[in-house]
Amino acid sequence: MEGSIDFAQLLNGDLSTIIISKLDDPADVVRVASVSHTWRQFVIASGFSKSLCLRLFPEISNDVKAIVENNIIEPFEVETTGSVEVEKLKKNHTVYALLARGLAPSLAAGCIVEAISISSTDHYREENIHNTLEPRERVKGRLSYWSSMGESNPEVHETLTYKFVSKLCCITEINIRPFQDHFDHDFPIYSARAARFRMGHVREPQ
Repeated sequence: MEGSIDFAQLLNGDLSTIIISKLDDPADVVRVASVSHTWRQFVIASGFSKSLCLRLFPEISNDVKAIVENNIIEPFEVETTGSVEVEKLKKNHTVYALLARGLAPSLAAGCIVEAISISSTDHYREENIHNTLEPRERVKGRLSYWSSMGESNPEVHETLTYKFVSKLCCITEINIRPFQDHFDHDFPIYSARAARFRMGHVREPQ
């Protein structure tokens, strides 16, 4: 519009930095970069998407080392001069913005959103897979746990399947609590011999 003014140009760098640094939602940083050409350049050049992503998820600081473009792995290190530096900064902004937005749902609810299926259950309603997501030992006065039908062959595996809160999750720990029988006089603990975890799923061929 003729005569319009980009208000972001009226702010100095320090004030802009203070404003953007107050944001704690990755989507808000992306929105700020869409306000004007000036703020987009400032957000990209200052690396706000990267700093917010690493502030929210410090665990990935040592894992995100490169991006893939046209099936070629390119390091994140930024060149010192010319348009190459600008392009690297833009790529950093895009990658870290996508990472942060993808990982954000796991901040509030953890990585698991629901239990999907299980290989077997003994006493289905009382001892079902949903109890494995319950942090309390007792619910409505009843012990909360899952138990399987059991197999005479110890080589037969039990499987539990869960759905993650988003397609991209940052898993920092997995907690397993074996069941302790409070009905037997010596309070035995029933635990699996071993546990194996598989993340993701096999994609169907295109």
